Amino acid sequence: MGTHRISGFTMVTNQCFPYVFKGDGEITVDLFEVSDDTFASLDRLEGYPLHYNRIQIRIKEYTAWIYTNERAANRCLAPVPSGDWMDYKPEYRRSYADTE
Repeated sequence: MGTHRISGFTMVTNQCFPYVFKGDGEITVDLFEVSDDTFASLDRLEGYPLHYNRIQIRIKEYTAWIYTNERAANRCLAPVPSGDWMDYKPEYRRSYADTE
């Protein structure tokens, strides 16, 4: 359903994957509509609720979920200055494109 910039979040990384938490930045997100089964699979993939939490947010006229990890705010993780994971790790963009 598109790529969007949203405010109110900060992105950091352990160099393998990103962590997002409530903050004063902007991040880039991809918005998808998924089935209940896919949503349950995403929860398992993201380790919800033990590793990541998820919260509801508004993106334009849509209500969406975002996976967050507030503990990441207190860890010594590298910032993702642009808030865009695909810009930070362009090699992931190539592997993501291969799955489309």
